Amino acid sequence: MIYKNSAVFDLETTGLDRQKDTILELAVLRIRNGYITGSYHELINPGRPIPPEITALTGITEEMTADCPPLRDVLLRFMTIIDRQTLLIGHNISFDLGFLDQKHRELWGVGIHHSFLDTRALCIKRFPYKSHKLEDVCKYLDIKHQGAHRAFQDVLATWEVAKRLWDEGAIADSNEGMAWYVNRILHYRKYAHDQPFVPEHGRLELIS
Repeated sequence: MIYKNSAVFDLETTGLDRQKDTILELAVLRIRNGYITGSYHELINPGRPIPPEITALTGITEEMTADCPPLRDVLLRFMTIIDRQTLLIGHNISFDLGFLDQKHRELWGVGIHHSFLDTRALCIKRFPYKSHKLEDVCKYLDIKHQGAHRAFQDVLATWEVAKRLWDEGAIADSNEGMAWYVNRILHYRKYAHDQPFVPEHGRLELIS
């Protein structure tokens, strides 16, 4: 997918509960005119023990995060990289956005309001695979993906999947088509708190 103003992002967390758990790692690729123009990747000091099962899954240890910045500092940096018009792209992005929105509310009392696109939802619609996990989709599409369950490797892989979806015609080549794909996932309440995300964005600008 080629989009003028977008950011591919991914989180690793200490667990699955966005109210009880916290963010452990954040990575983002800034996309302008279809090209990666910048990136940001940071481990975060969670201020609490990292569960053994999370270390087993991600390889992230307490020693690795001991001298890392707190979540507040990392989110402040992240929010300077994107703007209100930025389309956020992720694989199973409801999970990441749920955490991002929750922690933003905890720190500053307000949620986030960005348009977003879920590559996993598009893969489910486009490809009849048994599994649509990122590592499995990459395997099916012959996309290199090393270091699954590490945020930076996952955003690199997600961007390749997004581009392949564009090439495969999974995203309509029109502003109206893109708007449908972007906004169709807003209807699921699990993606936000007591209401779906309702982003404030201008006209979607595509380039071919």
